[in-house]
Amino acid sequence: MKTYLDTNILYYKHQGQNLNLNIKGKSITSINALEFLKNIEKKHHNKAKYHIPFITNHIHQIAIARMHKSIKKSHPFNKRLSDSIIFDFSQDFESYSLYNNKSVSEVINNKRKELFYSSIEFLGKSENKDIKNKFKFVLENDLKCDILNPEDIYLGYELLNEFLKKHTLKPDFRNCWNDILILAKSVNEGAKLITSDKLLNKFASEVYNGQIKQVDNTIEIQFPSSDENLENNWTKQESKGYINRGWQYKMNK
Repeated sequence: MKTYLDTNILYYKHQGQNLNLNIKGKSITSINALEFLKNIEKKHHNKAKYHIPFITNHIHQIAIARMHKSIKKSHPFNKRLSDSIIFDFSQDFESYSLYNNKSVSEVINNKRKELFYSSIEFLGKSENKDIKNKFKFVLENDLKCDILNPEDIYLGYELLNEFLKKHTLKPDFRNCWNDILILAKSVNEGAKLITSDKLLNKFASEVYNGQIKQVDNTIEIQFPSSDENLENNWTKQESKGYINRGWQYKMNK
């Protein structure tokens, strides 16, 4: 059974807080990885704080390495070398591009330290050290990183549409949407999500028959496995409300 760790759990464990939780070999989503590794850019909607090249084969890796040698260390990799997802929320929320969904998973799961370090080399000394330390923490704990796929985005839009019928989102929409994507991935995988107490988490557990368990200062939400009978879930019964809103997405690479 898969267990996902939310970003706050990663921070707690990295900071050495006393959580009675063994995270070795657990899973994270690409969103958790990008948040923890300080990659998500909030001020600009069409770039990340750094871009990780998406390696498709060994020849591609050699080409990227040669390219990096030819540019100044103070220059980041071009965003076109990374993969991206464009989220379009029509007039409801500001649309933006999420970079490195696939590439951050690739460098974590294949332990490509050199490529990742090259991607952050242009950053200031203090920030570079902090991100590198967090990346080592992820590798040392053998965390597995799962990408977002189209099914997760579809479900994320459904969950957002349903949530807005009953609740109001907090001012930072990007943070809320990230939480929703993490929840959607957990639901689709029939996984356990270890996280903190949030309204969104409780809402998702209600509409997807998730079982909530309080453990110290965290909560564990166990979603039904994908092969269980989920006929009572609202996604089986209601129309695709997000389509009526005009929400779309596009994956590049």
